[in-house]
Amino acid sequence: LLIELGLSSKFEKFPNELSGGERQRVAIARSFMNDSSLILADEPTASLDTNRANEVVSLISKEVKARGKAAVMVTHDERMLAYCDRVYRMEDGKLTLQ
Repeated sequence: LLIELGLSSKFEKFPNELSGGERQRVAIARSFMNDSSLILADEPTASLDTNRANEVVSLISKEVKARGKAAVMVTHDERMLAYCDRVYRMEDGKLTLQ
């Protein structure tokens, strides 16, 4: 799984030796490791620049579709809406489908 996520050279590294984007990809790998049918992503783009944020959410989207999984992403980052099949918005305590 780490090879598929582009981390083959990082097998012997500790978390403090990884970049923010690499740590995010490790977190994605951990979420797929147990073969769960549902992946929950809470603010997966927090503290990432635009390029890394797009890379991370694109990777989640690709892996979810390739593995036949479902994912729920909670985010304030509207740049990531293009990767979503459905978007719900919570506003004033009301959940609406966009």
